[in-house]
Amino acid sequence: MEHYKNIILGAGVTGLSVAKSLLNKGENEVLILEKNNFVGGLCSSIKKDEFIIDFGPHKLFSNIPGVMDEFKAINGEDNLVVKKINSLFFLDKKFQFPIKPIEFVKNISPKTVSAGIQIPLSLMKSMIQYNVLGKKDDSFENYLVKGFGKKAYQILFEGYAKKVWADPDILSKDIAKIRIPIPSIGDLVKKTLNKKSQPKINASEFFYPKYGMKQFTTKMADLIKQKQGEILLNQDITLITKNDDNNDNNNNQFIIKTKQAEFSCDNLISTIPLNSLINVYESSTPEIKETSAKLRYNDLSL
Repeated sequence: MEHYKNIILGAGVTGLSVAKSLLNKGENEVLILEKNNFVGGLCSSIKKDEFIIDFGPHKLFSNIPGVMDEFKAINGEDNLVVKKINSLFFLDKKFQFPIKPIEFVKNISPKTVSAGIQIPLSLMKSMIQYNVLGKKDDSFENYLVKGFGKKAYQILFEGYAKKVWADPDILSKDIAKIRIPIPSIGDLVKKTLNKKSQPKINASEFFYPKYGMKQFTTKMADLIKQKQGEILLNQDITLITKNDDNNDNNNNQFIIKTKQAEFSCDNLISTIPLNSLINVYESSTPEIKETSAKLRYNDLSL
């Protein structure tokens, strides 16, 4: 059984970043165990003919000081600078966001006319429910229905929320406040007509690896190996135990068994899905396993 000071479960971007950070701080004996035969997790790519296709939607951008410098250092000249374009698919038509009045007029259709009649009626109903009758706007759905009306909410936000997160009726309204920069139809009209008050997006441009996300994560893996870190692929974890025997010189060590090998470590860091970890951790009780099985993960890839 091989022993390491630090073992990281999962070679996605988080696992690779943790390993790189440990090695940069002078830590040694860093090992990453990955179940797939490639690094990057969902932040990777496949090649089809002459095309490189990413697993999911990704971009490289952060407001945290130093992070973008790190991206640039890893990718070097292969960082493409991409201008960010915001658009809205509304009633079978694509609009720039914020919506420009001229563009809206050009795209008028029977659907937009019908919605144009229903939306203000729906908004009036919501104004009475929330502002007069005192209905609470304590969820993602209620917060946006209050500002846009039920009809506009269903057209603009309901499907988006269900696909990306969960049932919008149980989501916190804080998510809507953070992710939706315009809280009501009134604000939308004001900001559309007044360029100075239009919502600011978090970035006008972002970085993207020239040859897909796999290029970025592969370069991270190469840097880890250059600093004597190790990455083992195709490692299916079957059991994790912890030695709590205080009379043993190897007390408080973790034992990780995979179908291929067995390892021990002083520090274990997991970046794999929580229920995957709980299922193989020996100390997990049936109640904990049952609860973790109910956790929902929203995959952005099939």
